[in-house]
Amino acid sequence: MICYNISYHNENPILPTLLISEIHNNTDLTVADIITWKKKSSLPFQTSPTKLSRICELIYVIVKKKSLHNFKTNKIVSSINKKTNQKFYKNYTNFIEADNNDGIKSKLKASYSEDLVLKLFNIYFPSESLIYDPFSGIGTTARACKKSGRNFIGSETNPEFWKQSIELIGK
Repeated sequence: MICYNISYHNENPILPTLLISEIHNNTDLTVADIITWKKKSSLPFQTSPTKLSRICELIYVIVKKKSLHNFKTNKIVSSINKKTNQKFYKNYTNFIEADNNDGIKSKLKASYSEDLVLKLFNIYFPSESLIYDPFSGIGTTARACKKSGRNFIGSETNPEFWKQSIELIGK
């Protein structure tokens, strides 16, 4: 399973939709759900006469097409109908409120918070999961893995961000 947060550039907001369409049409992957992440503050600041500041971003939950209806989650069963054996789950919504970032000073423009990552982990990733972050930046996902006891592998091409992530993960 992949949780993919795709922000968009103000100049061309259609790009994430086109990317998701390409993924669905040209791979064995599809979207199982779409989460709206509401951040604490909006960006960019109001400098455009035509664009709105973004306070929400989308997170696509992507799975293999053959697993669309049976991938594993951490959803908790709240009750079971005794006559039909139908399971009812605790209410989970596709609207998550979480901080924009952890207040860490960095040149990385695309950051998010451990709070968001932990909320996604609690819904989708069992505690024994191995999490791979191909764009690990300053190590937000790695720090959330460390905090929650999950295993982590990350990669980052920017040496400055990688060095900062190692320092932050060690704290």
